[in-house]
Amino acid sequence: MAVENRSIAAQYEEELHSAFKRLGIPPIRPNDNVFRISTVRGRGKCWRACRDIQPGTPLIHEEVLFRIVRDETANNRHQSSFPAFRELSCPDPATPQRRFDANNFQMTGRNQRPCHGIFTQASRINHSCIPNAYFAWNPDLGLSGRLTVYAIARIPPNAEILIDYRSLDAFETRDERQQGRRHYGFDCTCPACRTDTEPGRESEKRRERMRVLESQIAQTKDQDPSEQTIDTLFDLFELSKLLQDEGLVYPHLADSFLGQALWWWRERERVAGRNGMAMYEEECREKEMQASRKKLELDIMANGHDSPEVTKTLSFMFT
Repeated sequence: MAVENRSIAAQYEEELHSAFKRLGIPPIRPNDNVFRISTVRGRGKCWRACRDIQPGTPLIHEEVLFRIVRDETANNRHQSSFPAFRELSCPDPATPQRRFDANNFQMTGRNQRPCHGIFTQASRINHSCIPNAYFAWNPDLGLSGRLTVYAIARIPPNAEILIDYRSLDAFETRDERQQGRRHYGFDCTCPACRTDTEPGRESEKRRERMRVLESQIAQTKDQDPSEQTIDTLFDLFELSKLLQDEGLVYPHLADSFLGQALWWWRERERVAGRNGMAMYEEECREKEMQASRKKLELDIMANGHDSPEVTKTLSFMFT
């Protein structure tokens, strides 16, 4: 992608400033009292909003209570050493490993071996297939990294704050999603999983169509610019609309905008240097940047401006 004479750092700063201006994110610091932990019948503890929370609001930056490296297991030592771990919900029969499986978050980065961790507060957040918050591990925060949680939708006062435990299965059917979450010890009853209702049935249809579109788009991921067709761009547009209709803001909508940006980049590569194509080439570049900026806004909203994902998107835009 073209780079202007200004330094990369200056371009990054300008894009971040513009994105913040467009987003209008409120000046709330993480760990401000925007939520409280309370009890919900049949579901143990939960997070509830203390005030009206706008998208992009940082809810928490939390240090890990303890972590377990891949191939290791939780045991009685962890339960005796960490009272907060013992208090977390656990499906029957209760064992340290089952408690860990039901409450951990994946952690990566800084050349660490793959591991998962337990968090005193974040491990209390409940699940929804249509979440209003997003979690991510940021290895660059603090001395050893932090788990971040940001609002990705407006959350009214006293409403429950919810994340998607397994966003990778978002395009699966209700039954497939339930099967993939058995180790958590609950059956999801969010609106998308209520297939006995009209909204639930409509959600099921949307997700089935999104799975088809995702599969078609994936087949063109590494396509040569000379081989791509307009059909892929139409698929990306349709997927973006369905994601917004479904309320799946992140990460899938951000990925669809990245796909659009890549399509326009390939199109620009296809016509580069051809006679009479200068204006169209410039139009492709502008469309590419428009889609990239939409992704950047979602990255900032869901992860914070200092996240690795934001840096990656900025690098894509100006490299």
